[in-house]
Amino acid sequence: MEIEKILAHFGRGCLTMFFVYVRPSMGNIIRNILKMTDQSGVYFDPCSLDESQQLITILPEKFVNVNRDGFRVIYISQASNSTTSQCILHEIDQDEANVILFRSTPEVSLLNLVL
Repeated sequence: MEIEKILAHFGRGCLTMFFVYVRPSMGNIIRNILKMTDQSGVYFDPCSLDESQQLITILPEKFVNVNRDGFRVIYISQASNSTTSQCILHEIDQDEANVILFRSTPEVSLLNLVL
């Protein structure tokens, strides 16, 4: 599997957040698909020391309980079918999710380049 881990906060009454960490071998592929290839702008690099470049942040607009349960089943069953049987889904609380979101958000000046 090319995903190393997913940190998930299933917001109850607040924003659901997913932070996806991928293997270094996926960096170039994802960078090209997302058109995040300009190192002076918004850039994706899973090996970077800059936290705003290391992970993929997903903020779904709507994520209901049935989605959450299905998401858990998919990633827990993948772990049980794997030879390493290591679950890549880790649930985090809102405070931890907010800290990661803050650290992984690019500077405002870079975001203006994208818009």
